[in-house]
Amino acid sequence: MHYIVLVAGGSFNPVTNMHLRMFELARDALIKTGQFKVLGGIVSPVSDGYNKPGLLPSKHRIEMLKLALGRGGCSDGIPSSWIRLGTWEAVRSQWTPTRKVLDHYQRRIDAMLADTDEAQLNGPPDGKRSRIDEESDELAWLRSLVAKLRAKESQPDVRIMLLCGGDVLQSFAVKGVWQEEDMVSIVRDYGMVVLSRPGSDPHRFVHTFDLINPYERNIRLVTEWAVNDISSTLIRRTLQRNESVRYMLPDPVIDYIYRNGLYGSTASWPRLENFAD
Repeated sequence: MHYIVLVAGGSFNPVTNMHLRMFELARDALIKTGQFKVLGGIVSPVSDGYNKPGLLPSKHRIEMLKLALGRGGCSDGIPSSWIRLGTWEAVRSQWTPTRKVLDHYQRRIDAMLADTDEAQLNGPPDGKRSRIDEESDELAWLRSLVAKLRAKESQPDVRIMLLCGGDVLQSFAVKGVWQEEDMVSIVRDYGMVVLSRPGSDPHRFVHTFDLINPYERNIRLVTEWAVNDISSTLIRRTLQRNESVRYMLPDPVIDYIYRNGLYGSTASWPRLENFAD
């Protein structure tokens, strides 16, 4: 049995219901194979160093993710959600390639399995104290997962897998987006769970893209049959028009956006008027 921790990166600008839905679909698909058990999932937002036009500061994107996940999915130090916020990437001053993010979490898990203190000795990124305190919660959560597993098995196989949409897989073929060694490492050393829409053909892409084809057994392709075109781009546009985004993203996130006037929205919350009078 392979034990998996899913990692999904991205801007999360803002986080949507579909971002979270991806984790559920991926977990179901892996469990159905009979080969995997999903221990947890990590949402890893990019840092401000990504410098993408329109990207909100990480402090806002992190706060919205915390709200979407129920303040990190933690109550009295006990994890209550299998999906957690990972802040290691977000608090770095520079953009971090996806492969390095996966390397980071795998090293920490390996250190915990080996009873070393590497996770503690690494310290915060860039040699600075984190401006948020969720880093320790994140590590405590990983340690709790590993500890529970080791109580059942002496040498469990725990590995990271990249969770992403079909657009990320297709971007492998776009010149200049990825380093070749990073693409190979991701599919060879970690593996991917790729969510695609009906009508797309990720199987053909994997078959014809010579760089990753030798490792196609490590790529799990999952079709999302309940088509959902809700994207962060659509939500930002809708907010700029002061139109409702209800049911497109979690209510606490909507509240945060309106209270802070993000994405050019000037609407108030709640938007429902009282017609009882």
